[in-house]
Amino acid sequence: MCGIGLLFVEPCNHIDGTCGTKSILEWKQHNLRQCLHRRGPDFQDEVVVQGAGSHSLWMIGSVLHIQGDQLCPQPIRDDMGNILLWNGEVFGGNVDVPKGCSDTMVVSKLLQDSCRIDDSEEASDIGSRIVGILSRIHGPFAFIFYHARSDTIFFGRDSIGRRSLVLGADLDTSPKMVKYISSVKPHICNTEYEENLTAEEVQIGGIYMIASTGDMGSVIKIPWSSGQVTLKRELRLNQILPFSEQVHFEESVHKFSEILHCAVRRRLERIGFNLKPENTVSPSENFDVCPSSFSSISSRVGVLFSGGIDSLLLTVVLHRTLQDPFEPIDLFNVAFVEEDGSTSSPAPDRLGGIVGLLELKVSWIY
Repeated sequence: MCGIGLLFVEPCNHIDGTCGTKSILEWKQHNLRQCLHRRGPDFQDEVVVQGAGSHSLWMIGSVLHIQGDQLCPQPIRDDMGNILLWNGEVFGGNVDVPKGCSDTMVVSKLLQDSCRIDDSEEASDIGSRIVGILSRIHGPFAFIFYHARSDTIFFGRDSIGRRSLVLGADLDTSPKMVKYISSVKPHICNTEYEENLTAEEVQIGGIYMIASTGDMGSVIKIPWSSGQVTLKRELRLNQILPFSEQVHFEESVHKFSEILHCAVRRRLERIGFNLKPENTVSPSENFDVCPSSFSSISSRVGVLFSGGIDSLLLTVVLHRTLQDPFEPIDLFNVAFVEEDGSTSSPAPDRLGGIVGLLELKVSWIY
């Protein structure tokens, strides 16, 4: 998880200016630095881009280093002057991320190559190619991409919105102006100024482009390709199971196990864990390990653990996939107790987590 942010700086608020409103800009920058640093504590950097006329852009990236042998700084600028802010993970798709390499570098190179084709193209044509690139990615992401030649910002989230991205705009101005795009909403010291801002989550269903001036009227949506999954507010479920042929239960369970193991393996590989060779994990495999063996080992991986069947399965698959049988796994159980004023009882999720842990101890040795 990384933190990304962009501020649109109007002429009267220019970063190098001495206008009286400079304090508001400094406050936004200070607050964003702090908020984004919590999401990316390993590295933080920022750049200033001179946009159209006297407008400028302030871009900041905070990195949580979990992928690649070396940390990839952000913002990342290519040799064409394009700048990428990326908060995502590439788990698959038609995108090759070499072992030990950061996916941020790979995505930046793909976007750079997509912008080389024809310098005479309109920004919307560039946006369509960016959609084509990002549609190939399997995994969650949010991004902000400054295309230097067209002086345009492209931004958005994956097709089901698994990473946060917020757009803040001042709707009282004429024309209406976008003030920031960020992983989080910054808080402004000036209450009157903040009250004029509206903040909303960037909608899914496509990516967006906007001129560097921040003019709300320049925002254009570029939909995902037809093959992308999108969410609908109304979900309809089949009342009758649509089986046109006999279902083989054991075959279905085996296929599901393969898919789940593959998904866990892919995520562990991306963050540098040593794993067992593929096709060497038996469904009935177990390890005779004394629990006290883990007492001196620091955990590097964990599961959000409710004790339900999904978290139980993930924990078991994670244990099977790790190469080292002594690799400890943290189980994180978050629960809230509702007090009635005199007594309190354990939260259902806490009880479920305890029951799930006992089940693991009976069936497996952790």
